[in-house]
Amino acid sequence: MYQNFEKIYGNLIDYVTLLGAQKAEFKTKLIYTIALVIVLAIVLVSVFVIYKDSYVEKMGELQLVLTIVGIVFAALFIFALINLGKSSKTYNKIFKKEILPRLLKNIDENLNYEPSKGLPKETYVQSGLAIKFNQFGSEDHISGFISETALLEMSEIDARKIEKDDKGNSHVVDQFSGILAVATLRKNAQTNVKIVKNSFWKLSREANIRIASVQFEKYFDVYADDKVAAMQIFTTDVIEEIMAFVEELKIHLQLSIKGNKLYITFKTGEMYEGGITKNTKELLSRYYVITDFIVNLIKRINIAIDEAEI
Repeated sequence: MYQNFEKIYGNLIDYVTLLGAQKAEFKTKLIYTIALVIVLAIVLVSVFVIYKDSYVEKMGELQLVLTIVGIVFAALFIFALINLGKSSKTYNKIFKKEILPRLLKNIDENLNYEPSKGLPKETYVQSGLAIKFNQFGSEDHISGFISETALLEMSEIDARKIEKDDKGNSHVVDQFSGILAVATLRKNAQTNVKIVKNSFWKLSREANIRIASVQFEKYFDVYADDKVAAMQIFTTDVIEEIMAFVEELKIHLQLSIKGNKLYITFKTGEMYEGGITKNTKELLSRYYVITDFIVNLIKRINIAIDEAEI
């Protein structure tokens, strides 16, 4: 997997170099901004030192000087922040327009990327994996036919809950931040399956299925209304692939199958963003590994359902 990424990264090096230039510009502007703050702080201290023995007699003059210094400081600081914002915006534009689409095409040539589009909240609710929320946002939409038969759609989503305390003050509680993927499979699974984080409190009114993997059961609880069908879909190969991913990246995932729909959530936090202050190669490697896993897992489950006697 990582060997494949190294080859892909080599093909992207020209665009990564452009990002490097933007990073260098950002760092230069950041240094100038910090220097500006230091210089103006020195000026303020100097003003107080000059007036320290006569600030009462020259209060009006002191206030005028401080006002002028404050206005100049505010104007220069705002200008500096705008410049930093422009560099960051240019960096992210290159990252999303030039690099991410090429990275995704190297995973599967059918994948298309639309940064401003997202999945609707109804898809999250329909997955059966949603945590109670009343605010929802989604962007960075990826879609395409996997192996020409399974339609994949995935996006970064943020689900939040607005709560009020005893005093009536509102607070935002982050419920979920990460990836939601949904695939329309080639064949109806003829069962509903849910794989969720291992919990002492088991889901009610559903049969708990035991998987022949001690490690898997440390992480997950499995529920299905047809045990035989579920076991045929989640073969040893599928279970091993899920465990290898979870143990390596330490990312919490949950999964559900409803008819011919497969839903997967990954609690990754922010995804598919450039991160001008972050290591570009490490960021791209993370995005590659997660997306590649999603695509391969869908392919495996699609094949398992095709081969299952259901």
